[in-house]
Amino acid sequence: LDHTSVSNLIKRGSAIAICPPFSSKVVHGKVLSKNPDSSINVQYVKTFDGRRTDRIEISMIVGIQDTAAKLSVFKFDAAPQTSLDASSSQTSLGHLVLCLRWCRQFWTMEPSSRGQIQCLADRCALLLEYELNLYKEAADNNIVSSLKPEVTASFNYQLFELFDESTDINVGRVTDS
Repeated sequence: LDHTSVSNLIKRGSAIAICPPFSSKVVHGKVLSKNPDSSINVQYVKTFDGRRTDRIEISMIVGIQDTAAKLSVFKFDAAPQTSLDASSSQTSLGHLVLCLRWCRQFWTMEPSSRGQIQCLADRCALLLEYELNLYKEAADNNIVSSLKPEVTASFNYQLFELFDESTDINVGRVTDS
């Protein structure tokens, strides 16, 4: 990308990574404003060389946060109650809950497959956490309409039940950090 292309990507408030000249250290900042001479004013996340703000050249930018709208893949819904409901409904966060329940059940039944089961549980828990964060971010920014209270209550109960500390399999360990 040339400087003009990068300049078009930079918006006020964008999070950027900066590599100052003659340094291998990358620092992070937030764009305060763009200047007519292709430089930008930034506010460093942490003080850099004693400065909190600075005027930098676009050529110093080594990364830009993607500000495109992030969309959830899964519908916000509780786990289906029956296999018929599961197969006929739109894929939802509840299906991830079902997958984690399956992992818990087969953890004790298939000791020889625990590595694969733990891998599936870890991936499923990470995906569930990511999707929940997308819903939270969308709600914080008033992007999604309000969710039905009964669906939210049912889903929250299922999560509480699933990640209860007294269980044998540690499917919740990835969400503890």
